Amino acid sequence: MVHLEQLDDDSNALFAVAHDTGFNTRTRLVEVWQASLENYKLETPPMVWPVVHNFPDTGVIAVHITLDRTGAIREVGSPISKNVVLSNPAVEQIRNWRFKPYLVDGSPVQVSTYLSVSFKAKLELTRHESCRTQRAAVHAMDKAFARVERP
Repeated sequence: MVHLEQLDDDSNALFAVAHDTGFNTRTRLVEVWQASLENYKLETPPMVWPVVHNFPDTGVIAVHITLDRTGAIREVGSPISKNVVLSNPAVEQIRNWRFKPYLVDGSPVQVSTYLSVSFKAKLELTRHESCRTQRAAVHAMDKAFARVERP
């Protein structure tokens, strides 16, 4: 059981601010579009994609990031992609990106944004997958020709 005691009459002093540090020194978080960060990129090397054994091998990965006031990536959210095999490699590479501090009214602020990163991975199908893909393509062509040959 917790016992609460009455505060002294001087309790307001616990919450008093000695002096205002000013608006520009306060921590602020702004949400911006990805395009707004283009001029703030310092280190954003091209993505290197691993070999994949499933489809799709091209597309876009969307991921939410948060930058601190120095431009370093503080948080990387869960990526959204049609090929989940590429999610972890994307996050690992994005974590190393660096930006210049994002300025609002001349002061650095924290930034929240969604990134869209295009991917084009090298596709290598296993022999079984390759045969299955070829059979599906042949079957589709047979169906297409069957429609054309009918009077």
